[in-house]
Amino acid sequence: MCKKILFLVSIVLVVRLASTAFAVGDPVSPRALTNRKAGIDVSLSGTNGTDWVVEHTYHDTAIADQLIYLKSNVNISLAHNVRNSIMKRDSTVLPPVIGIDGYDGMPDSGDEGDIHYKIDRDMQCHLYTTKSGSIPSWAPIYSAPFNFDTLTYDGMLAVLGTVGDNGADWGSTPRGSTERFGYGQNDAAGNEWHTLTYWDDDQPVYDSVSEDSHRQGASDGHWVYMCVNPITPVIQFNASGSEQYYTTPLKTYHVPKTWEQTTYLLSLEKPTKPILIVPSSDNLLGSIKTSGSPSNPFWM
Repeated sequence: MCKKILFLVSIVLVVRLASTAFAVGDPVSPRALTNRKAGIDVSLSGTNGTDWVVEHTYHDTAIADQLIYLKSNVNISLAHNVRNSIMKRDSTVLPPVIGIDGYDGMPDSGDEGDIHYKIDRDMQCHLYTTKSGSIPSWAPIYSAPFNFDTLTYDGMLAVLGTVGDNGADWGSTPRGSTERFGYGQNDAAGNEWHTLTYWDDDQPVYDSVSEDSHRQGASDGHWVYMCVNPITPVIQFNASGSEQYYTTPLKTYHVPKTWEQTTYLLSLEKPTKPILIVPSSDNLLGSIKTSGSPSNPFWM
């Protein structure tokens, strides 16, 4: 994960490399895992800063953005939250937000929507709702926590360690591309990235009140990019006051390619202080270090 960092005040471009020396600062707390702008929560087992780490790519905390770095044995869980919603805003029966327990307010009664998820599979077309067909078996209804040590493509090929694409034929149209799909992707430093996509099939919700979903049968869709067993440091920024930062995207949605990232820093008062989560020799996320200013050894 080679990342450029651009100071907008001093116009100095610096590049972070895996071999960079680090300066140890005061103890800090790693950034929290958030689930903004979505009706489905992602949660992780283990300890933040040891088993997994989150990088936020924008200073505005109202924006839904995060990259997750985790060990392959960390369990990933999905669950509805209070923002669980439906897409059909002109429904005469259902409110826009149905919450954790669905329209009837009763837990697990079947009208909360079915959470589906998939790993990777960029460029592959499929249904997201059961209104007019079936959702593929490789995008199952969530039923239990999962991790990258056990995930497979189609029950055969291990997800962990598999990058590129399956080499199948493209369809004649984007909607016809149902056979070819992308696996995980490596970044320039050799880190392995995978995409977790999740959403609600709300057809059971509409069926419970005998209403036509009218092509709006899926909702709460979101995706997050996950770096499994990272081999380079994870960088985190905290902005306060007039400080701002923005990191360009790692990846374009549904496109099997990673991009070198650039972080832009703007500070009108004082230098933004990055936090580094540094993998140890066995690729575990265990060492937290900080840099106080561009004069520290973190900056090249």
